[in-house]
Amino acid sequence: MDSRKKTGKKSIFGKITAMALTFALLLAAVPVAHTSAANGAPYWYPPQIVITAQNTNAPGNGNQGRVVKGNDFYSQKSYSRPTGYDGIRASADGYYAMEYDVTGGKETVPVGRLDIDLCDTDAVSAAMERTDISAQAKAAIFARHEQALANGVESLTTTLFSSDLLYDDGALAAQLSAGSNSLIADGLLAYKSAGAFIATPLSTVSTTYYTYNGSSMKSEKMYTNGLNTGWQYVQRGATTGTTAGNIFSAIITIGGATIKTVPIPYLAAAISLLQSAINQIAANTISGHTSDFLQVRIIYNDVQQWTYLNAGGEWLLGLASQQVTVTQNSSEQYYYNAAAGGRTFTSNRTVNVVTKTDHFDSPWAYAYQYAYNPRSEGITAKVGSKTLYF
Repeated sequence: MDSRKKTGKKSIFGKITAMALTFALLLAAVPVAHTSAANGAPYWYPPQIVITAQNTNAPGNGNQGRVVKGNDFYSQKSYSRPTGYDGIRASADGYYAMEYDVTGGKETVPVGRLDIDLCDTDAVSAAMERTDISAQAKAAIFARHEQALANGVESLTTTLFSSDLLYDDGALAAQLSAGSNSLIADGLLAYKSAGAFIATPLSTVSTTYYTYNGSSMKSEKMYTNGLNTGWQYVQRGATTGTTAGNIFSAIITIGGATIKTVPIPYLAAAISLLQSAINQIAANTISGHTSDFLQVRIIYNDVQQWTYLNAGGEWLLGLASQQVTVTQNSSEQYYYNAAAGGRTFTSNRTVNVVTKTDHFDSPWAYAYQYAYNPRSEGITAKVGSKTLYF
């Protein structure tokens, strides 16, 4: 194991304490989707089932905006190559852009990319100090980091795409003033082309933004794959069997202006978790004991999105939205009786269910409407009376 990461974990109560105090206030004030601990999981599984709470009559679902192209270095590129990130395209030379639906087709808006090792305290600390990461993204990064450490996860990376990251390059940043993360200095915009740094007068440069009702808007997205909710107890004690007899699925709740629920069964056959346990032992020896328990876990990939309106030069958050792809639905039951002793029954069902909040695919009009009173849309799951947060 990397010794620096190990040291970072041990110093969590020292180095991260100040960050925790800061972000306790930030998390309370900023609408962000729920987050949870992480563990390893494959990225794509069988053909996707895509489910959204999208309401075609709700504000913000029309292609009423447009992309206004700038003349900067990034805006002149062609972003035609697919990536492993939904909604992100790449140029032939490795630059990135978000792809948006607009009237008449699709357009791209250039963005920068930043990968952060969530299990490395130093890397997270550095992210918290950057000026090109929004408060919303910092809060989400910090929450994922805390949960990863709490669950003992040793490898987890989150990837942030944002137009604010376009002009960030480590080699050039070292040439600028100490502590600056911006590559704009002395009235010049610096960027890298064919291995050389080029400076252009800012007065001649315009960047590309999504424009709605004449106002510039932007979204930043954070992708984290291989997350899991951790094992969560649904029931413990003598009534575990009764509870398991009424559970067939994890119920995903998609929030937003409209609410939709989606069941994800634990088993291919339409039987309860209790019945699956009984079938494995070919007899009902489940009598109810104080040591009985039922716990569940969901493995998933997550995309958090924050959409902003430019009002007089200030970027105002209008909407936090979310996409969750459930890749595995698991359960574990334990039952004890005097004659048979204790037995454990597990189920692990591989799925590929994509869920999106109401305005995830088209956030513009809704974020524009609520820029002075931001809205947060999130996704949760419920098993029995237990709520699992993504």
